[in-house]
Amino acid sequence: MNSPESLIARILKWAFALFIAAIVLRWTVCIIMEIWWVLVLLAAIGIGIYVAFRVWKNRHGGQW
Repeated sequence: MNSPESLIARILKWAFALFIAAIVLRWTVCIIMEIWWVLVLLAAIGIGIYVAFRVWKNRHGGQW
């Protein structure tokens, strides 16, 4: 059977892993909140290019 020390060690390892994951998640959210407008702008440009290409292809004898 496992000794109490190993159980405590496993609990501490999980607690440390969750702590690190929480910090990384918080940093990620902070970074995304700082640059969300850039991501939206890039997505809008990409969608615009895709729509323009589809319209251009359709007008030049292509199929949808």
